[in-house]
Amino acid sequence: MTGRTTEAAADSLSDAATLRARLAEARSAIYRTGVAPGSNGTTVRAWPVGVTEERGLALARVAKTHGARRCIETGFALGLSASFLLESCLENLHDADTHGPLVTSIDPFEDAAWKNSGVLHLRSAGVGHLHRLIQQPSEYTLPELIQAGERFDLAFVDGDHRFEHVALDIFYLRRLVGPERIIVVDDMWMASVRKAVAFYLSAGLCELEPSAPDPRSAKFAVLRVVAKGDTREWDHFADF
Repeated sequence: MTGRTTEAAADSLSDAATLRARLAEARSAIYRTGVAPGSNGTTVRAWPVGVTEERGLALARVAKTHGARRCIETGFALGLSASFLLESCLENLHDADTHGPLVTSIDPFEDAAWKNSGVLHLRSAGVGHLHRLIQQPSEYTLPELIQAGERFDLAFVDGDHRFEHVALDIFYLRRLVGPERIIVVDDMWMASVRKAVAFYLSAGLCELEPSAPDPRSAKFAVLRVVAKGDTREWDHFADF
């Protein structure tokens, strides 16, 4: 490695470390105050919608452990989960000079319900260029991303929590992450979410990741998309 190449690599590592520190600092301000700044001088309460710091750190560990460099999530709100995912992606990439977003978030209510607090949060950390927000329902967006040929290393499901929407998010995200990749499903304390996850497990389309945090404490399930894909007969059904 030449001296110039070594110097450039060191600069990239330094830049990535700086951005990770700024992400942690911006999150800390929200956790400390319990509110996030919104557009036009408004504020948005962090609870109960925001991901707690403990659960966010657990999500970040999953993303880091599985080497995620590109992530997608349904649900954005205050941008807390996106912040944790961005931090892990930067650590796995070891490079702040990237092309395209590291995290894509889908939330049709960011402006109306959350006053753009998530956008402002990530912008304050200096990572707006590493994030993409799509403000339309996931049932429209995810098929479009599939048709566009996009792929991701890890998905986080935390959007509409009604059964059919969770099930549909997982349906499309399986195709966007592909075999052996990870889908994290939040809020496993809700019956609708547990039921949706149960379908994919009973159908053999996903498996619980054995090394993942206990869903009872982490409150999310870590699913691995099975390597063999969907091998069911056309009329297969297993009760769940």
